[in-house]
Amino acid sequence: MMIIIGLKIISGLGFRRLSIIDVENANQPLFNEDYSLVLVCNGEIYNYQELRNWLISQGARV
Repeated sequence: MMIIIGLKIISGLGFRRLSIIDVENANQPLFNEDYSLVLVCNGEIYNYQELRNWLISQGARV
């Protein structure tokens, strides 16, 4: 769904998630540090530990 008001675009995202790993901290949507990017994912990231370590090595805060 996308609603355009003047020059401003407002959109909505929805999801339902089956939490298996890290149920307490499995909040979505996911935001970057300054909230300029939003991610909603459906599915499991199987190499999440490797990706987490790489992001930390690149200076990301988790």
